[in-house]
Amino acid sequence: TSLLRGGRSNAVVFTSGGSIVTLTEKATPDRVDLLVQKNLYSAAISVAFSDPQFYRAEDITALYRRHAEHLYRKGDFAAAMDQYILTIGSLESSHVIFRYLDAPKISLAVKYLEALRSAGLASG
Repeated sequence: TSLLRGGRSNAVVFTSGGSIVTLTEKATPDRVDLLVQKNLYSAAISVAFSDPQFYRAEDITALYRRHAEHLYRKGDFAAAMDQYILTIGSLESSHVIFRYLDAPKISLAVKYLEALRSAGLASG
């Protein structure tokens, strides 16, 4: 049996041992927070996208930034750059550029600058 209360689904399950268990779906912000706590950013972003009632574009961009920061801390600089590019227009560009100015990551800084130019946000 499935019930709907306040936008959330409930399921009543009868176990083989004769017990009754009620499962209640968490609200979208609770699900997103839980996924972020577990560093499951891609899933958190997908859930946030699926519920525009709770998540505006700037909220999703903040999730992209958190994902980028997480990947950068792990040393996955290329994947972090892909996430930073998704924040163009909302995150200060200098924050990203300065993180990538050392020699091993300079090609990724160039990738970001090219994305800025494509978005029409580069000067000069």
